[in-house]
Amino acid sequence: MPAEEREELAQARDALVASAPEGAAERLHERIDAAIERLAARGAEFTAEDVRRLADEPPVSEVGARLRLAAARAVVRKVGYRKARRGPTHAHPPSVWRGTAAFVAECARGEGEPSPA
Repeated sequence: MPAEEREELAQARDALVASAPEGAAERLHERIDAAIERLAARGAEFTAEDVRRLADEPPVSEVGARLRLAAARAVVRKVGYRKARRGPTHAHPPSVWRGTAAFVAECARGEGEPSPA
């Protein structure tokens, strides 16, 4: 992509971010995190596609970032990969995630109740 086009895209992105209502990013993150926690609490495998469906179709990049943060907080762990259900991905299969044993046990005891999504 030519440098001029990259610069135009960056300016458009910055304008869009500046025009977003205050707190919009935090609300988006809360919605995605709640969906991740609900799926993780079940102890079953899930993908970012499942998170997006539950969280009202947020941007793919945001879901991936929030899943990595959830892994850093020991809420989920990556357990493999699977073929995408929603069509092509960017040259790789989607990661498969599962709630960590500690997080699932916490939720089962009622101590780590996932937020409603």
